[in-house]
Amino acid sequence: MSDAHASPGRAWSEEGRLAALAACRVLGVEGGPAFDEITRLACLVCNAPVGLISLVGRERQWFLSETGFGTRQTGLDSSICASALHHEGVFVVTDLSQDPRYAGMEIVTGPRRLRFYAGAAVRTPEGLPLGMLCVFDTEPRPDGLTKLQEAMLTSLARQAALQLNLRQREDEIEQGRAALIRFFNRAPVGLLQADLEGRVTYINRHYAELLGVSPSQMFGKRLADRVHPDDAEAHASALARALGGEDGVVLEKRYVTPSGAEAWSSDHVTVTRDTDGKPLNVVFVSRDITERLRITAQLAASERKFRAIADTMPQMVWSTLPDGAADYYNQRWYDFTGVPIGTHDGDAWNRAVHPDDRERALARWRLSVEGGEPYEIEYRLRHHSGEYRWVLGRALPVLNMAGQIERWFGTCTDIEDIKRSEEARNLLAHELSHRIKNIFAVVSGLVSLTSRGDEAARPFAQSFRERLNALSMAHEYVRPGEGGAAQAEGLSVFGLMRMLLRPYEGDGRERYRFNGDDPEIGAKTATALALVMHEQATNAVKYGALANEGGQVLIEGAVDGDTYVLRWREMGGPPVEGPPERRGFGTDMASRSAAGQLGGTILHDWARDGLVVTLVIPLANLAR
Repeated sequence: MSDAHASPGRAWSEEGRLAALAACRVLGVEGGPAFDEITRLACLVCNAPVGLISLVGRERQWFLSETGFGTRQTGLDSSICASALHHEGVFVVTDLSQDPRYAGMEIVTGPRRLRFYAGAAVRTPEGLPLGMLCVFDTEPRPDGLTKLQEAMLTSLARQAALQLNLRQREDEIEQGRAALIRFFNRAPVGLLQADLEGRVTYINRHYAELLGVSPSQMFGKRLADRVHPDDAEAHASALARALGGEDGVVLEKRYVTPSGAEAWSSDHVTVTRDTDGKPLNVVFVSRDITERLRITAQLAASERKFRAIADTMPQMVWSTLPDGAADYYNQRWYDFTGVPIGTHDGDAWNRAVHPDDRERALARWRLSVEGGEPYEIEYRLRHHSGEYRWVLGRALPVLNMAGQIERWFGTCTDIEDIKRSEEARNLLAHELSHRIKNIFAVVSGLVSLTSRGDEAARPFAQSFRERLNALSMAHEYVRPGEGGAAQAEGLSVFGLMRMLLRPYEGDGRERYRFNGDDPEIGAKTATALALVMHEQATNAVKYGALANEGGQVLIEGAVDGDTYVLRWREMGGPPVEGPPERRGFGTDMASRSAAGQLGGTILHDWARDGLVVTLVIPLANLAR
């Protein structure tokens, strides 16, 4: 007969019960000593040979503990606990062989020949039955269990539930601890916990890598043993300060790895305490600063090298912030100006510039700072002796990856001696030019005097004076210094050529033809170009197209991208037998002028029907 001591109603769902069972993560796992002890006590209290703590799954039941049963699981077709779950209180079957629900089960008809069953549900804190704590007997028990036995069985079932819940909490704690350790190991900093004696109780992967060991090699070891001897005192002091209650203790120190390498660390030391403020352990949060210090040392070395190089340069070297505020001058600046070393303010620079040049230099500097254009200007700067000397100021911006100005670097070069040399050279050039003009005038006067009494010589003398005047005008065009015609604005390549070639015109015949682009030129370019073209004209008169009556020269100009091509083409002259056996002084001078002063190239094509000379000049150089 069966005896249920509670109604079969329930306030839970099977799916909810199975979900709670799965959350316990104990299916297929042996319960261990705590559960075995509960099972033995249940058998002892109920005077039963067989006891089980069963967990009923969807298709099978698993025994966390068993006494006298001999197996750890069965199918639900042999499970009395599966139906007992649906009853409150202690579920009792006095004789299994007489209960049609269980009489045909193998545990009743088989070798075990079980007859009596009593069980109390093992429930979650929410009341969901996960299984049963039950006892079996091989003899029927018409009277079932006593009240005391039922109370003890119910109490033991609660103990089993508490143990199950405790194990679940322990599993969750362990999972949380494992997750925390995984988090700590993925943290971008080193984490280490030590007891109050300094022995390591936890260390993450980053800290272990800093020390050059595996985490397992540090457990139970003293962290102080890894500290560099020169930093041991600072390490002990920081630890004492933290234990003494100081917050935010930070120190930088070196560790020595097993290989002998030094690793720099920035450690933040804190102490965890109990509710009474008593220290429990010490926590070190570490950042590996070895690479940062190495880079800092390299930057410092680079800075020292830069300063050493800058201080040995003959120029004054300086730098400014993007807004133009000076933040560095080399030693040469202080030696030159005599201002106190370390003075970086812009007023010091302004005061050192000559009053007549100050506004011009400042305006040019503002233009560069605002527009990012290279800075170049000549001005006078006060020497420490009180003398103002000419300097050439230059600066370029340094750009970051975004194309923004990070700072300016510049130099000031003392060009006072160069200026004086230029003045002396210009004075000498003016003197030579004056004397040459006088020679032209004297020769022209002598020709006039000589032909005055000779009517037959007058046409020759007139033609000769005209050629002398043309040579004089060409000289005036290219002479250096102020007053030279080449310094007038608006003069062009062909204008220069016509003036230079006028002395070689012949009796009204057109010996030269011009074709193509005719850009304007500056004074420096005119001087160099005049030397080159005068050499071509002289050689043409002596050996080329102008050496006979029928020869001509075609002069062509063409702008080709960022270059200007000027071509001298001779026609109708004597046949050209090839390049000369040796280059004359004039040809060498022309080639040097083309390369050095014009920044271009000159090519000679010794074609048999006439020499072709091609001069290629950067377009930007024409205006100089």
